[in-house]
Amino acid sequence: MVNLGVPLPNSDAFLRAAYRNLEFEGSLLFVGSQEVRNLSQASWLEQAQKLNAESVFFVQDNPTAIFFKLDKNLDTETAIIEEEIRQLYLKVWNTSRLPIFFIALPTELRVYSAFQKPLQKEGWFEEDRWLERVQDIALIAETFADFSRPSLESGYIFERRQKEFDQDNRVDSTGLTQ
Repeated sequence: MVNLGVPLPNSDAFLRAAYRNLEFEGSLLFVGSQEVRNLSQASWLEQAQKLNAESVFFVQDNPTAIFFKLDKNLDTETAIIEEEIRQLYLKVWNTSRLPIFFIALPTELRVYSAFQKPLQKEGWFEEDRWLERVQDIALIAETFADFSRPSLESGYIFERRQKEFDQDNRVDSTGLTQ
């Protein structure tokens, strides 16, 4: 296949498109940013930095969505990428308060609920754990509409998809850690 000067999608492109199409532009705090408004946000940004996140979206002072970018070579074995995502899932789940996280890969964007109990390694590979996934940047707004800034701020997503955001499955409610 010949590339006619059209850039191939990449994790940066998927992340920027998510920020723009889901109305997060101007409302995110980027890891390493100096525009923190209070100590609570500073603490969460410090934690996000340890997780290698790109940015965090807060509703009031509550971290509500965190964004990651995984720049993996497209030739990397799928199992290796999925294991890295599973490990990231465990770390986000262990924070207990961040309900949603986005992962931009070179060829797709995924959104996960961190309020679902994690599966063991074998179970992770048997079923899709993401809530939504898109491989065409042009479809982000349509596919991820439930996860837009207005939906998160209003709480609509948490009402509409209660089962996927059941707080009884948070790490602090289960007494488990992974």
